[in-house]
Amino acid sequence: VRVTGAVQQPTSVPHRAGMTVLDMVLSSGGVTPFASPNNSVLYRTLDGEVVAIPVKLDEILSRGDISTNYKLRPGDILTVPERSL
Repeated sequence: VRVTGAVQQPTSVPHRAGMTVLDMVLSSGGVTPFASPNNSVLYRTLDGEVVAIPVKLDEILSRGDISTNYKLRPGDILTVPERSL
């Protein structure tokens, strides 16, 4: 499982049962000041195709809305983009 983009320390960690989007972000040190957390995307391979699943990371971090705090699967990649200036 990987997290890339506007996080303090992009990282790759072995999958473990129950791991969520928030776990992955916290293990990478959180988002940077330049992040656009509500535009984050979880990339997952389903039936041989990569699908992009929107993640409202700011809603998770600041409002406690865990509706997009998905459980992660082996091979998932979470990308946190930088905001436009």
